[in-house]
Amino acid sequence: MLARARLVRWGGAVDPARVVGSRLSWSVREGLLLALEDDDGTVGLGEATPLPGFSPDTLAEAEAALESFDWGSGWDSADRQSLRALAPSARFAVETAALDLRGLREGTPLAALLGATRSRAPVPIGALAGRLGDDPESAARDALARGAALLKVKSSGRDLEQDCAALRRLRAALGPAARLRVDLGGALDVADVPRFLEAFAEAGVEAVEEPCSGRALATLGRMPIPWLADETLVDEALHAALIENPACAGLVLKPTVLGGLGPCLDLAVGAQKADKSVTITHAFEGPVARAAAAALALACGANVAGLDGHGALAAFPALPCGMLSGRAPLAVEPSSSAGLGLEGQLAVYHRAFSSSSGRTLWER
Repeated sequence: MLARARLVRWGGAVDPARVVGSRLSWSVREGLLLALEDDDGTVGLGEATPLPGFSPDTLAEAEAALESFDWGSGWDSADRQSLRALAPSARFAVETAALDLRGLREGTPLAALLGATRSRAPVPIGALAGRLGDDPESAARDALARGAALLKVKSSGRDLEQDCAALRRLRAALGPAARLRVDLGGALDVADVPRFLEAFAEAGVEAVEEPCSGRALATLGRMPIPWLADETLVDEALHAALIENPACAGLVLKPTVLGGLGPCLDLAVGAQKADKSVTITHAFEGPVARAAAAALALACGANVAGLDGHGALAAFPALPCGMLSGRAPLAVEPSSSAGLGLEGQLAVYHRAFSSSSGRTLWER
């Protein structure tokens, strides 16, 4: 039985050159660590770390949602309706902490609680090499040397000629076998999409994420290379249109942004029934959210997981995860460890909540 719910802010400064989107970069990554403790002292962890300028909720909104949540009756992740009213990142935190606690109590991996079987194959990991305009060759070489299955580069969509020149240099440096994906972050007007994607195809790009956004993306037709939906998935009203659109090759799912593990599992199932690929990835959160995303990747049998180590992890305590060993070839690997399978979880919990910012949200 749940004995108490506790919350603390965590995170800090990061190198903005290593935490980049298509158009934004971040110098600080701060979030919330949620801890659910039972009568026996077992502690499940969850994390709410919305990404400013990207997530539909803010850190303040996530904090307010967790502070006002009905911990006495609504905390169990099986009660999807009670979680639905929460801000997306807060919903992810409650769901993860509840499942982690259950897994630790039962001796069951969180991935198994979500439906993964022992025979589930490892999920190949892709790596973010950086922005095309920032000379990503060194990071790309390093990622390939560590065994990354796929390389992703960000583009602002502002200069096609410059992007293609960078892609050609990258292809020449990495060789013909390297798999390249470009993330445009919805930067293009729909009229410019065919021209950009045709040029990217000629430069050896395998697929493009979020070339345009919103309803324009949901109704986009087939292009010279496959395209995938990412940010547009924040709009639940467009989910059906994207899944039913035969031109959409796949979905890129971020649990922090989309409201947790359950909604992402639902989207993954829908995508797979429509013969679309599924990519599970991060929003530059800390190690608890990354581990939860790894469990999700195993549970849904994702095609690829964008869960390589990233620059924002430096802002958070180290919490090694058995599903993310870092061994080559990089992959999310099935693990028999209970819950999230984080090493040193209890020690990190006690250190985090020894600070003055740690507080009890509810206690029975």
